[in-house]
Amino acid sequence: DKDNEIQTKECDVGGLGIDPSRVCLLDLRATKELCPDDKTEFDYVIFGGILGDHPPRDRTGCLRKHGFVTRQLGLRQMTTDTAVLAVKMILEDGYKMSD
Repeated sequence: DKDNEIQTKECDVGGLGIDPSRVCLLDLRATKELCPDDKTEFDYVIFGGILGDHPPRDRTGCLRKHGFVTRQLGLRQMTTDTAVLAVKMILEDGYKMSD
């Protein structure tokens, strides 16, 4: 029903003055895992493609077109708060997902 539909809005990311190459889009379909060395590569992290349906419906696909660099936190979906903690532990504390 309409109450449960996801509303989307197109936006021009370039108009925000943000370099897409400095943005990390977390995405289950990324081929590279986020690692401590990425700390100097990114100014922003977008938590997309983390939590969703099974099987995944690839709702993060609409964000890939903006040219963000993609990384994954392994191949399992996780809650957003767990993903935020994992990113903090990787980028700030130097852990790897295998730790």
